[in-house]
Amino acid sequence: MDLFPEAPPGTPPHPPCIPDFVVRRADGAGGRSNGAVIVETMGFADENYRERKRRIHPLLSAVLGGAPIITHDFHEPQGRTQSWRDNSFWRTLRWTVTGPEDANG
Repeated sequence: MDLFPEAPPGTPPHPPCIPDFVVRRADGAGGRSNGAVIVETMGFADENYRERKRRIHPLLSAVLGGAPIITHDFHEPQGRTQSWRDNSFWRTLRWTVTGPEDANG
């Protein structure tokens, strides 16, 4: 779903602003854009694709009130297994939504 509001009549159309996923805390807490976190899948390694993603990420964040963006990458960092990348993504997403685990609890 395009997150941009509809362009006013007589103005040029805008490019679509469609995140891969938006994760929200059920209670809206978290201090970050009402608990919203944007998840962007980085499914390709070519530079043109990654440059397009780099350009759209700030726009996605702005449209959702400054929501942080977490990438789930299938190619970087190089030299790491996909299992390592998946675990890293999951920890980062969880900590961004809920905060890091308390060492005492």
